Amino acid sequence: MRQQLEAHMPLTATCLDRHEYTKHIACFGPTPQQFSAAALDLLHAVNASGFSRWVHDHAGQTVSRTAIERAYARSFGLPDARSLQLQCESSIGHSRRDVFTQAYLTIATDHLAEFPAPAAFAPGRRGNCAPRVLIASDPSKAH
Repeated sequence: MRQQLEAHMPLTATCLDRHEYTKHIACFGPTPQQFSAAALDLLHAVNASGFSRWVHDHAGQTVSRTAIERAYARSFGLPDARSLQLQCESSIGHSRRDVFTQAYLTIATDHLAEFPAPAAFAPGRRGNCAPRVLIASDPSKAH
């Protein structure tokens, strides 16, 4: 499992996996191994989704936030994108957050086993992205 974590979570070398477990999971009871296995299962499901393919297909393009939200909702069979939080950074020379860097999906803990079924999703935060954002084709372009 350690090799899979290192392959899919590059910041494992900085103990990010331990930080995430200690800060967000430990008090709920799962062991670090259970957490890691569940996290990898969720990651694989997201990466296999139409949303992930849509983001990949639009890398290097400037798109509307609304288009990202529509692709997300359509991919997971949701009526809206309230469970999606988009995070963006400012490109060099701009004050608005116009480079898409991360997507957070809010999943209800009592429906975790149902993911990626629509019942697994819960409303979350909106995020900080501008109305139009660049989906970077190279992560180094995000900063």
